[in-house]
Amino acid sequence: MNLRGWFYVVGKLTKPVNMQGLLRFIGRVKDRLSLFSILLFNAPARIRIKFNGHLFTFDSVTLENLSSLYEIFGKEVYRLDVSAKTILDLGAYQGYYSLYAYAKYPDAVIYTFEPLPQNYLAIQRNISRNHLDQGRIKTFDAAVSDRVGTIEFYVNATAQMGNSAIYKGSDSIVVPTTTIPDIIQRNRLDKIDILKIDIEGSEYGVFRGLDDSLLAKIDNLVAEIHLVEGENPADLIRRLEGQGLALKSPDEIGREYLFSRKT
Repeated sequence: MNLRGWFYVVGKLTKPVNMQGLLRFIGRVKDRLSLFSILLFNAPARIRIKFNGHLFTFDSVTLENLSSLYEIFGKEVYRLDVSAKTILDLGAYQGYYSLYAYAKYPDAVIYTFEPLPQNYLAIQRNISRNHLDQGRIKTFDAAVSDRVGTIEFYVNATAQMGNSAIYKGSDSIVVPTTTIPDIIQRNRLDKIDILKIDIEGSEYGVFRGLDDSLLAKIDNLVAEIHLVEGENPADLIRRLEGQGLALKSPDEIGREYLFSRKT
């Protein structure tokens, strides 16, 4: 990560609006010297995070990884205080939300989807390193899209996050794709208690591929809704709300949205 990236990440962590989450994160990290070494020098280090009775270990954490760990375990941008037995993690990066969900929802099975090969391998390592029950985290090396098949997937040349089938770049790979209807059918899911989705603009196509009967199977939704040319986030939000998923809280930058079904 270059100096500009360092200023961006450190600036984001230390914004006044984020300080509560940062303090919570520092309280959960058990390797404080490693934490400050990463923050000051971007030197890869091991980080252990205690959360809901679990002590998770993450090796070779850089400033990029730390930013994502902070959002999940410190700021808790995807927090929903509900009960859950079936969770879908679409766009899992290195599996941080899946591990968070593993600890927060002890009765849940988490279905984890990540198409970038190096990130998918990192998910497998994080599951193995932390001795998690692989019956509770089921991993799939695929992108979730509006069709089953393959798709050109654009790879961020400077980081392992921010990869997308929508935002074009100079480097790309071909990855397999699946859809939520296919996931529901193949895994015989009656409903989805929590759908977490961060797929860099592909969310519009994913929801167009869901008819109202399948949308009714989703009880809670935590999503990043991105700005994409030709798409209107307000239209997507109106459709979700029209199907009973009430908007609970967008975050302060208007990207992470939490929806829960009206009761």
